[in-house]
Amino acid sequence: GMLAGLAAVPEGEVGVFNLGTDETLRVDDSVAIITAQLGLHPAIEHTGGTRGWPGDSPFILLDCSRIRSHGWRPRYSIRDSILRTLAWFDENPSVLERSKP
Repeated sequence: GMLAGLAAVPEGEVGVFNLGTDETLRVDDSVAIITAQLGLHPAIEHTGGTRGWPGDSPFILLDCSRIRSHGWRPRYSIRDSILRTLAWFDENPSVLERSKP
């Protein structure tokens, strides 16, 4: 998927390619998906008010038109991607161990 999309990019073209879906997700909802999967029930506090700090966005929404123009398409929803990532970390605990200070 991703490598095939990038292979279609003309040589010499550089820049940022956002990879994502057409979905919009509130950051709080992504936290809820993660914590529910981990069996956690944290108290969430927004220290910068309801929107966070100035310039912060409460939503996850990427403009993926650039990579899509080269044929790339997502395979999974945001929720499924989060759950697959958590499962990968469960299957590869040494990655988290190596990142500890």
